[in-house]
Amino acid sequence: MKIKIGTRGSKLALTQTNMVKNMIEEANPNVSCEIVVIKTKGDVDLKNPIHKVGKGVFVKEIEDSLLRGDIDLAVHSMKDMPSDETEGLMFFDPPKAEDARDVLISSRKIEKLSELCSGIVGTGSLRRKLQIETICPNISTTSIRGNIETRMSKVGEEGIIGVVLAYAGILRGGYGDKVSYVFDKSEIVPSPCQGILAIQGRKNDEKILEIISKIRDEETTVRMNIERAFQRELNAGCHSPMGFNAEVDLKTGEAILRACFGDESKNILLKKSVCVKISEAEEAAKNIAREFKDAIGK
Repeated sequence: MKIKIGTRGSKLALTQTNMVKNMIEEANPNVSCEIVVIKTKGDVDLKNPIHKVGKGVFVKEIEDSLLRGDIDLAVHSMKDMPSDETEGLMFFDPPKAEDARDVLISSRKIEKLSELCSGIVGTGSLRRKLQIETICPNISTTSIRGNIETRMSKVGEEGIIGVVLAYAGILRGGYGDKVSYVFDKSEIVPSPCQGILAIQGRKNDEKILEIISKIRDEETTVRMNIERAFQRELNAGCHSPMGFNAEVDLKTGEAILRACFGDESKNILLKKSVCVKISEAEEAAKNIAREFKDAIGK
């Protein structure tokens, strides 16, 4: 059986899609995969900040291809996906996630945040911007766009002392040696589902479901469902100033939930962390989202 997998054309997107391709083919010896590159709105508009381009900027064209039947599967970064699922499509349970944390790429290693005395840090994320400026009052941020390589190249330009990126993309791209500092999740709460690969297909496609079920990871699936519950309750896109991470321990049956939500216009950043039973975690995530909405007046 041959299946077509749609993806963006960046180096990271292709790396991630090849990872999924290899996992599928290894788990399903009778299946071969073809990768189909699709250009999205987010790949074309590289000038405007991500949050001004709109929801789903990296996915709409790929989803349209799925709905038309041009491809059988799509691979995205789950953190790029809007909170609502597109009618007729679904997300399959994901394979094992990569590290969810954020990292600083700079010209030198640092041991603690106090070493970031002053300067400009580049980021295309409102979530990172609000948290960095809160924990590092002498640091200002500037908006940057582009793939991982383009953003890393900004270090040293126009007073930029460093850029903040997802650790998962850095590791998958083979740039782990360039990391200057790994932010603790209590310092910068990661984006919901950061480090998780989104494998998307058509609803009721039983053949594809059977194929993908062989590469699912239970812990990552549980984590994804909790974090998506928070995101859906806020009805927020991937570029809203929010963070949420569920640190799941299947052995103890507990999860540590870390959340943040902000409003740049009001200069507000809310943070909360709780430890709950995994069986209660999705409802706890929704409750935190409701608290944040009430507090900010959304």
